[in-house]
Formats: sequence, structure tokens, C-alpha cells
Amino acid sequence: MGNKDNITVKISPVLTFLVWIVDSLAIIISIVATIASGKFQLGLYIFFLIVILFTSLIVLWVKRFRVTANGSEMTLRKTFGREKSFHISDIDNIVWRRTKTAAMLNENVSIKAGRIKFSIESSMIGFDKMAAFLGENIPASKIRYIDKCFGTGRI
Repeated sequence: MGNKDNITVKISPVLTFLVWIVDSLAIIISIVATIASGKFQLGLYIFFLIVILFTSLIVLWVKRFRVTANGSEMTLRKTFGREKSFHISDIDNIVWRRTKTAAMLNENVSIKAGRIKFSIESSMIGFDKMAAFLGENIPASKIRYIDKCFGTGRI
């Protein structure tokens, strides 16, 4: 996380791991199909090549996404490392969704600052610190809470 004053939110590496498993299965299935049939499976190779390219782009996007708060400055790094910085006073509104299911409580915070829009979720690394930072530094009039409850129990 670098500087101890920085608060960083990034996507958990579990998604990256799952994508690599899908890619590995695609390669293994191609090899097994070729050995089993004894023929060159061009259609299968093209299909799995498209799957591997698509999932590789997902991995690049996932690995590059990061939101950092340093003092009163926030920096958003999205696809392929493009960064956009803004002051926290530029935040127009925040929609804070809390969804309770029978299994867990999931939070999604959608932030809009001018033309910059992004969301962070409770499954991301560093979400708790960023949520506390936003709660302390953004006026309550700019935050809208939406609570949903599925299954049993209440929030």
C-alpha cells in the first residue's frame, strides 16, 4: 500500500486465479480432444483462443483497477493504467448500497465526481478503510443509503 497515509482499494486476486484456471482448462481440453480424435481441431482451437484472449483482457483490467485516497486527493486507475485524480470536494454524490442475503452482507459504494464514475465493493481489498475514509470526509447530504434484504433477517 506504499505510504501509510494512503488508503488503497483493489480487486482481490481470487478472480485472477479463477481466470487462469479457466484458461488452463481450455488448453487441457484442446489437447485431450486432439489426442482422443486424432485429428486437428481447428474450430476448437479458434474457440479456445478467443476464450483465452478475452479472459486475458479481463485479468489485465482486474489487475490494473485501483482507487487510492491520499489526504484530500483521490486517484482512480482503471483499464490499462490510465489514472484520473480528483479532490474529494469534487464528489457530487455517493450511492451506498447494502444488500443482506442469507449468506452475507454485501456493500457497494458508487462514487460520482464530475465525469468520473466508479464503484467499490466490500469484497475488495481495503474496502473497510476506504468506507471509513468516505464516511468521515464526505458530507452526509451527498451520501444516499439503499438497504436491501433478501432471504431471512434484517440489516
